[in-house]
This record gives sequence, C-alpha cells and structure tokens, in this order.
Amino acid sequence: MDLQFIGAFDRGAFRIQEEIAMAGRVERSFVARRSAHILAVLTVYGMIPLALDGFPEMLAVGRNLIEGYVIIAAVIATNSLLSASGDVLVDDQLPAGVSLRFATQGAQISVWVVGLILAVSVLFDTSVTVLLSGMAGMAAVLALVFRDSILGFVAGIQLAGNDMLRIDDWIEVPQYGADGIVTDIGLTTVKVQNFDKTISTVPSYALVSESFRNWRGMQEAGARRIMRAISLDMDKTGFLTDEMIEWLGKIRLLAEYLKQKTTEIDAFNEQFSEDARRPPNARHLTNIGVFRVYLEKYLSQHPDIRDDMTLIVRQLPPGPEGLPIQLYAFSANQDWKEYERIQAGIFDHVIAILPEFGLKAFQGPTSDEYLRHR
Repeated sequence: MDLQFIGAFDRGAFRIQEEIAMAGRVERSFVARRSAHILAVLTVYGMIPLALDGFPEMLAVGRNLIEGYVIIAAVIATNSLLSASGDVLVDDQLPAGVSLRFATQGAQISVWVVGLILAVSVLFDTSVTVLLSGMAGMAAVLALVFRDSILGFVAGIQLAGNDMLRIDDWIEVPQYGADGIVTDIGLTTVKVQNFDKTISTVPSYALVSESFRNWRGMQEAGARRIMRAISLDMDKTGFLTDEMIEWLGKIRLLAEYLKQKTTEIDAFNEQFSEDARRPPNARHLTNIGVFRVYLEKYLSQHPDIRDDMTLIVRQLPPGPEGLPIQLYAFSANQDWKEYERIQAGIFDHVIAILPEFGLKAFQGPTSDEYLRHR
C-alpha cells in the first residue's frame, strides 16, 4: 500500500511539473505566435503595391489598414512579452521593494495607450499632435473609465517612492480585514495573505488615502514589543513591615535595593520621635512600589528581553477592575510562537510571585460570592 501511495504521489508530482512546464511553453508560444503576425503582415504590406497597381486610392486605404494592424499586432505581442516576463519575475523586486509585476502592468497600459493613439492616427491619416488635441475633450471620460487604474498607478508610485510598502511586509488594514504578509503589489491592488491563510485584496490607492500599519520597523529592529497589564486588588496594597522587608530581602534581585532604600529611609526618619514614625509622617516602603522595582529588575535580567530598548513597569489609572500594572518591554525573538511563549512565561511568573509581596490579582466577584455577601 505504501509503495502504491508513493508511486501515485510521484506520478501526481510529475504531472504537476509537466503542467507547469506546459503553461510556460503555452505563454511563450503566444508571444512567438503573436510576433509572427507582424512578419506576415509586413510581407503583405510589401506586396500590396503589386496587387493594387493602378488603384492609388485603394492602395492608400490598404496601406493605412495594414499599418494600423501592424501597430495593434505589435502592441499585442509586446503585452504578451510583458505578461510572460511578469509571470517569470513574479518573485523578483525593484530596489524599492516593489514587485516587478507592478512595473510590467504599468508598462502594459502605457503600451496600449501609445499603440491605440498611433493606430488611430494611421487609420485616419491624422497627425498625432492633432489627434491628441482633439482627445483633450475626452479626458474627463477617459479619467472616469480608467479611474481605478489611474489612482492605482499613482498610488503605486507614491508607495514605491516613499518606501511605504514592500513585498513580504506585515501590514494591518482593518477597514479591509487585512492582517498578514504582502504577497503581491499590482497596478490597482495589493494582495495580503492573512495569518488564517485567507487572501485580502486592498486597492492601492486606499493605502495612500487611508491609514494602515506596517510592521517592517519591528522586523528590522530585531525586537517585538510586549505591552500587557495585570490588574491588582487595591485592598491588598499597603506599607511593608520589618518582617516583610526581611523576607523580601532574601530575594536576590531585591537584596541590594532594599538594603540601600531602608538605609535612606531610616536616615530620613531619624528626625521623628519613635511615636511619630507612623506612616502619615515618616517614610515607609510599600508592597506595590517594591513589586514594581522587582519587575523592572526581573525583566532587565531576562534572557529573552532586549535590555538596550525601552523597559518600563508603570501604573495605569485605577478603575473598577483594580489597579493595572503595565509591563512595557521588547522581546528579542520576533517569531509569533516564541513571542507568545516568552510573554506567557513572564506573566506566569508575575502572577505566581504576587503572594510574596502580599498582593493579589483582581478578580470580579462570582455569583456565589455575590449572593453570600448580600
């Protein structure tokens, strides 16, 4: 059974490779076939004077028609070549990081515009200057018909010129449901493969006219931000007793800090009598203040946290859900899985160490507790 499966798999893989190769040959054959039309028509163009000798008016009309056809055939062949080049170079990029598909699509539109103008000029035996001046009145109509293409083309130039977007950038465009990696930058659209493996298509001009988030700076910095808070029960905050200070002094990260701080506080409190050294008058350490210092030292020596980047442990405004303590730091690993592992490990430790400081995470009352306290 295994050998049959392997054989079937090999045959399927060979068939896929054969189809891909055939598709490439078909595209190249289209280019060759369409280019051959030009040679055939040029041959007819050279022989038509012999066929219409003595009919100058028909000869002039025939030449105009053939010249117009040659131009259209050249445009079609050129566009086929550009299309095939875009398919071959789909993974290549310009120096600015823009996919070459964008450049080939822009070139195709330019070739069509120039080719149609030349073909009309030849068919009606009119100079290009006169034709362009007559088309000025149709500019509004053309702008309406090719609105998306024009906006996309201009937006693509802005994106490339300002280096706002590249292939393989991680971007977020919430208004279009896009959150993932840029896989293609086309003339009118940008394709984003979301992390759930779906594909979102975003108009190019929307990235210029509206806001979007590009995570390239994070990728280039080699770090990923951790910004998460834990809410503490404010009923558990208070001043440290001598026993608690002695207990916390056994923690390696706090030993030097507590020794220095208690010396400083004792020196300040000497101005008060023994009875006056109560918390409202004298200085005392608080469990929540020492806890913040511990977290800063814990993060600064953590092997997966960048110590050369911003590292802050701060209080956020208290509210009905307790007092939030926010950790702001940068992980040295950008990989999503490892980043989540590092972040979860840090907060596992934070939650577990709370009782050592006499603190407790805030939790809303359950229905049983609510009924019991009514």
